[in-house]
Amino acid sequence: MGYWTTLHLFDEKNFYEKVVPELKGLHGSIRLDYLQFSKSHRTGGIEHFSDSELTVFLENSTSKVYSI
Repeated sequence: MGYWTTLHLFDEKNFYEKVVPELKGLHGSIRLDYLQFSKSHRTGGIEHFSDSELTVFLENSTSKVYSI
């Protein structure tokens, strides 16, 4: 086993002023970001969804994020 050290740069001001309100659904939308993420990270992809199924999928998924 080895010893691993990493440095993660984090802009706290940007996170709390821009990201948190988006995640809470207070302004903006995470739908486009979530759609892009789902294309490559969801098992089975999302290409087979119809427009209405995609809308329902995005609403259900983003509402879970907003509830957290």
